[in-house]
Amino acid sequence: MRCLFLPRALALIPVLLWTTTAVGQDPWQVLEETRRSLVAAGPTVADFDQTFLFPGSKTPERESGEIALNLPDCLRWDYAAAYGESYLLCHDELHTWIEEDQVGQRYEVDVNNEPGLDLLLLTTEELRQRYRADAETLDSGEITIALQPVAEGSSIQRARLTVKPQDKRLASLEYVNAEGGTTRFDLSAYRPASETQTFVPPKGIQWTPQGSP
Repeated sequence: MRCLFLPRALALIPVLLWTTTAVGQDPWQVLEETRRSLVAAGPTVADFDQTFLFPGSKTPERESGEIALNLPDCLRWDYAAAYGESYLLCHDELHTWIEEDQVGQRYEVDVNNEPGLDLLLLTTEELRQRYRADAETLDSGEITIALQPVAEGSSIQRARLTVKPQDKRLASLEYVNAEGGTTRFDLSAYRPASETQTFVPPKGIQWTPQGSP
């Protein structure tokens, strides 16, 4: 499975510098304002470019597609490659399928413990209990938020979100998981999405329950 945040999903460039210095920005306020803006926007879709570097590998894998958000409850991502998979996560239920196969799997997912999912689906207050945060304003005006886990044994070693303060949208999300795999999503071209078409499992698919991914 190579979906957004689950084990075989993920794609990123080699690890970047993670140390940042706060420059007049409260990272938690930036994240909260961005989250509120995304929730208020309702169903939204954006283009993504995804890069993943497996531990020990020197050659990153790259893919692209569309990600749809209906926060705080649902995420969907569709890969653009031929026979690309689609993934729909609402609450704790994940559907994954390839349209041409007419067969899909259904999983139960604990978003609290899946690397990366917490960064989008948990509240700012919940994230604050998990991470230390620093903010840096880039020359472009974008704000990067670097996150470091508070407790040992986290499923994420470190993470970074980049926000466009003008429209309060995520420009990128990147993290290193516990095994050392590094993942990055660059997001662009936000636009409205259809809630009834985007966040409902497609008809005509034979769904097989699989337990956990």
